[in-house]
Amino acid sequence: MREIEELFGPAEPEIARVCGSIIRFICSQPRPDRLHLTFSLLKDTTKPNSDRALMLAVQYLCGANAQVLEMNFEFVDEDGEYHPISSSEIAEARKSHVLGHPVTGELLSDFEDRVLVYFKPTTPARFAPECRG
Repeated sequence: MREIEELFGPAEPEIARVCGSIIRFICSQPRPDRLHLTFSLLKDTTKPNSDRALMLAVQYLCGANAQVLEMNFEFVDEDGEYHPISSSEIAEARKSHVLGHPVTGELLSDFEDRVLVYFKPTTPARFAPECRG
């Protein structure tokens, strides 16, 4: 976490604090491999002073330098069931403006409101020195 403090330090202490809070939360969980971290959960857990601080912290933790979080997507169908979808499927849907329904295959042009973002700790994050005490 020293790298985070040095990177954000005096200029952005809230972002550094939120990053640290997310890492400590991950480390405090008995099964971090099963975490399903939504923005709402991260906001409740870290209590950032702004949405900007949370967004920038999550963006940093998903980045190549930190490799703490990985972004995932899921589609909520008409029955309220959640279906994982890959980032490549999302990228293609955004280009083509249609997403194939994960169960029926029906092409949907109004898919954006039915796709949710969530985060999972990466394998390196789950075994980081901070998680070992």
